[in-house]
Amino acid sequence: MNYSTIAVGEFVKGIEETCRPVAEKKGVTLNINMVDGPCDLEIDAGWLEAALVNFLENSFDACLADSGKTGHHVDMTISRPGPGQICFSVSDNGIGMSREVKDNLFSLFFTSKGAKGTGLGMFIANRVIRYHGGRISFESEKNSGTRFDITLPVRKAGQSLD
Repeated sequence: MNYSTIAVGEFVKGIEETCRPVAEKKGVTLNINMVDGPCDLEIDAGWLEAALVNFLENSFDACLADSGKTGHHVDMTISRPGPGQICFSVSDNGIGMSREVKDNLFSLFFTSKGAKGTGLGMFIANRVIRYHGGRISFESEKNSGTRFDITLPVRKAGQSLD
């Protein structure tokens, strides 16, 4: 991993530039909200951005798979839940997850997308978050949507994956 210090606003702007065109193409509204003031993050920006983009793109796909309603949206909220922490919350009003998907979400080669998925995205994203010393929690209700909370230290964690 290649850690550097980056302003959270600059980091989030990069994610938005990557994801907004994808959301628009899929007919999903992307809302990004930073609820706390600026801070610097000591992260591997490339890897962490890839992980967060994966969460967002999965949310776009969950909305696209939900043909039962209109007005799909994905919200990313960035907050500071405690000293030395940052939380990226990604929520959608898409199709939600079944029990099987919830139970196997971070398993290698598990996909709920059939031939369209590899089963690598969430596995790798989970590893990247853990490597940064972070944790992921989520809630999902079938036909109502999903919310992921990705909480990380703002400074290099130095934790091993073992």
